Amino acid sequence: MQNSVWLQFSTLGSYTEQVLGDALKLEPLNNRFARLAVQKADVLYDIAHLSHESEHAELPLDVSATQSGSFTLSATDVNLPDSLTVYLVDHELKRQERITDGFNYQLTIRSSLVRKESPVSILQGPLLARKSESNRFSLIVSSNGLIDFDENSERPEKVSLDQNFPNPFNPSTTIRYSIPVASNVNLIIYDMIGRKVTELIREYYQPGEYTVSFDATSLSSGVYMYQLTAGQTSITKKMTVVK
Repeated sequence: MQNSVWLQFSTLGSYTEQVLGDALKLEPLNNRFARLAVQKADVLYDIAHLSHESEHAELPLDVSATQSGSFTLSATDVNLPDSLTVYLVDHELKRQERITDGFNYQLTIRSSLVRKESPVSILQGPLLARKSESNRFSLIVSSNGLIDFDENSERPEKVSLDQNFPNPFNPSTTIRYSIPVASNVNLIIYDMIGRKVTELIREYYQPGEYTVSFDATSLSSGVYMYQLTAGQTSITKKMTVVK
């Protein structure tokens, strides 16, 4: 699965409104797809015409797919005005990377898009793509340097895993955890006889506090375990699904 988005810059571009040169993102015809789109206001764009006169602007980047898995964000034909730099910001992992020609960024998509209607109607024509619930990525366009994440913010003292909330739950719950140093992090759901149900996280994370949602729609009622592993530390807790 693959998809693309195009950015173009001029004095006539805009970060908030649809302008000449923009192209709206449409729902694809097949049921298995990945989606990459720039968001202005609440509208997704396949081609975004942006201004190069703004000192600092941030746009949500919709990165989603109908199936979970590992993906690569890449950039080609990067030909920016000398005054501009563009950065990819991963708010979940607290990372930011300057986008240049040949840029590659590895990521894992855990949540999947679900098509709720046919992408084409004989009467209405193609449907506009709808933004996903993820706010993980954004693009920063800057002519005066990138504003860094706060390196002086207080860090957790140890690896911790909170009780999921709500608990019991149906169908979704939130799991909060903390890591004191940059680590490889795994978060796995097991049933009570130790069989792996799903892997929510397998990423390299910077120090901080994080939350992740777990949807148990496909599971039956019962008690399950969720295990966090960060570096050499593992913590396991129980959760209850009630239907």
